[in-house]
Amino acid sequence: MRTDLPLDQHRASTGLVDVLDRVLDKGLLVAGDIRISLAEVELLTIRIRLIVCSIDKAQEIGMDWWRTDPHFSGAYVGKPAAENLELKRQIRALERRIEELAPHIADEEEALFPVAEGIDAAATERLRREHREIDALVARLAAVLVAGEEPRAVMHDIAVLLHDHVRYEERAYFMEVQERLPAELLRQVGAAISMRRVGRPSPHS
Repeated sequence: MRTDLPLDQHRASTGLVDVLDRVLDKGLLVAGDIRISLAEVELLTIRIRLIVCSIDKAQEIGMDWWRTDPHFSGAYVGKPAAENLELKRQIRALERRIEELAPHIADEEEALFPVAEGIDAAATERLRREHREIDALVARLAAVLVAGEEPRAVMHDIAVLLHDHVRYEERAYFMEVQERLPAELLRQVGAAISMRRVGRPSPHS
């Protein structure tokens, strides 16, 4: 059985190879613009600039962007692992921060807020609402981690909320309570919180 190509097909194949070899050696530039207009008003313009050439030719004319692209140059190797380690470190730090604040939040809810809400009900309700938001975000983060999804957005929301919450407490709410709450009530609140902390394990123990 003959396997020779017909003469015309052989010539076509040879011609195609020659053309491809010339394109790769010399380079081929394709340029064009696509404009979409409505009632003579230009809505969208797509500029097309395509260069086809060999790698050697691309380097010769200065188009060697893949050398500095970490995904192509090899610099990306090991980066995902390093990013995962950093992400795990950030998660642990956030978890420790939440553990530290959990007893503090419970003390406020049980010992401080019932007394202080008579002074500033709106501010007390704001802090209670933020406590619920923190709990909801922490639960959401746990679900995201279990599902193996990207947690950074939720972590950011938690960090921002915690920062703003603590900042408002320390710079506004606590100062108002200390100024307006009678000394005896302040003493009772302090004693109640101290009693709650007796025997309480440290978050890091």
